[in-house]
Amino acid sequence: MLAPHAALAIQTGNHYIARMLPDEELRRLHWRAHHRGTREADMLIGGFFDTHGESWSADERVLFNDMLNEQDVDIMAWAIGTAEAPRASLVP
Repeated sequence: MLAPHAALAIQTGNHYIARMLPDEELRRLHWRAHHRGTREADMLIGGFFDTHGESWSADERVLFNDMLNEQDVDIMAWAIGTAEAPRASLVP
């Protein structure tokens, strides 16, 4: 039998509760990527993390962490191509 919160996570598709990442740093980045403040940013940034996060090197984790300090509107504009990302955020 599943714990009540695990059953809820499975029912709602809340994958971050149902699956635990292997290390503390990834769990912290996962939380920050999925709790941005707007549903759109959560989906875009969190989805990007879900797709790529576990394969990142230490340097790539630092870049992602730095990017999470930027405003959501800027990150989303860079992602959809309506604004050019600053070069410093693209190069380790």
